[in-house]
Amino acid sequence: MNTLIELYDERAIENILAPDMFRPRRIVYLCPGEVIRDRRRQETLAAFFRCRGWEPELIFVEASLFKADRILRQLCAIGEKYPDCAIDVTGGSDAALFAAGMFAARKGVPAFTYSRKKNRFYDISGAAFADELQCDLTYSIEEFFLMAGGTLLPGRVDNHILAQYLPDFDRFFQCFLRFRREWPDIISYIQRVLPSEYGQTPPLSVQGGYTVKGERGTRNTVNEAALRDKEGLPKEKGFYPLPGLATDLDGHLELVENGIRYDVDYINGQKTGFFLDQKYNRLAMQRICKDMDVLDCFTHTGSFALNAGIAGAKHVLGVDASELAVAQAQKNAALNNLSDTVEFKCADVFDLLPALENEGKQFDVVILDPPAFTKSKNAIKNAVKGYREINLRGMKLVKDGGYLATCSCSHYMNAELFAQTIGQAARAAHCRLRQVEFRTQSPDHPILWSADESYYLKFYIFQVCHEH
Repeated sequence: MNTLIELYDERAIENILAPDMFRPRRIVYLCPGEVIRDRRRQETLAAFFRCRGWEPELIFVEASLFKADRILRQLCAIGEKYPDCAIDVTGGSDAALFAAGMFAARKGVPAFTYSRKKNRFYDISGAAFADELQCDLTYSIEEFFLMAGGTLLPGRVDNHILAQYLPDFDRFFQCFLRFRREWPDIISYIQRVLPSEYGQTPPLSVQGGYTVKGERGTRNTVNEAALRDKEGLPKEKGFYPLPGLATDLDGHLELVENGIRYDVDYINGQKTGFFLDQKYNRLAMQRICKDMDVLDCFTHTGSFALNAGIAGAKHVLGVDASELAVAQAQKNAALNNLSDTVEFKCADVFDLLPALENEGKQFDVVILDPPAFTKSKNAIKNAVKGYREINLRGMKLVKDGGYLATCSCSHYMNAELFAQTIGQAARAAHCRLRQVEFRTQSPDHPILWSADESYYLKFYIFQVCHEH
């Protein structure tokens, strides 16, 4: 093993223990964007290894916090470049850990972990060199401080794979089902969701083959179609027959909102196929999009993009990761004779935004309407990182004096925290923001003062001024 892949973790010891034990020639860290931009953290790691008497080559690769499929693609690329690699699955985000497992299973890359309770390394898959290997490393107080960049924080090494995965649970569990038979040793490892050493119980625990218990006794199940496909059962879709109700519907209806016609697929589309709570926020965008070059991220069926188009935008690019949503958006553009102005692209926004930045592309208006990054208060920390990341990327793509529209539809991401996160992104992007509007959901989605969860949608329009 000349190359060790490390999943960067906020707990400092997890970034250095395996490298210091096995001393590879090269260490590749998969990191969140904030670490990539923080040279001090990278230099601290290098200084620590020099203090320990060796100087490995350190490579830092920016990785998503939420997108396991994106991380898997990055790992495969690293594996092709460095075929002599192994991967340490002791730390990292839940998405990174799961992607690492799939990477080891698909490519045969050795994978191992470390148990602090037993102070041993363990072979997970093909890593015989780490099988029940006693860790004999010792560190001075000074080395611990250097390791942590001058601070000491409590940390743990036990892995709560499922602990903060409610927002993307269906996709996660599909992957779980896909590999559980091919990879029995790893899957049993993933299923061990244990209470932490600090008395906190993870919000998810495995209950049977397919169902996972969530917060307050709720249950989250894998997508039914994926489950049926895995078990070889026939797929069924349709309406449950009830007396007096038709069941031979085609699943489509046409509606008009803000002067725009939409074909809504209420069978195959997300939720009811159309989100009505953004009606007046979409209308607000019409006032600023005339003659503008517009980027609409997480476009779904194209509603923000089409509002920009009908307002007279010069060109609009709508982006969504769902092929079904993009096809529906293209159909809606044709319904409104906007196909020449409004273009749609199927892509992962988290991949596309940095790619556009690298190309030097900028827009007059950037719209960010992501799905909820958290549906649980236990996942709010990772959600903040996600909102901060897309807003930072979005601001960099706005021309000086242009506009950013950004929103959050999670009530756990409250208005104060959302504003604070946007402010952090602006400072990191070296931008000044001028608030043009702040809005919430449409009046037919009322905010009840006796029910906090009813206030969920926060929508800002900012003018973005770059610092020179």
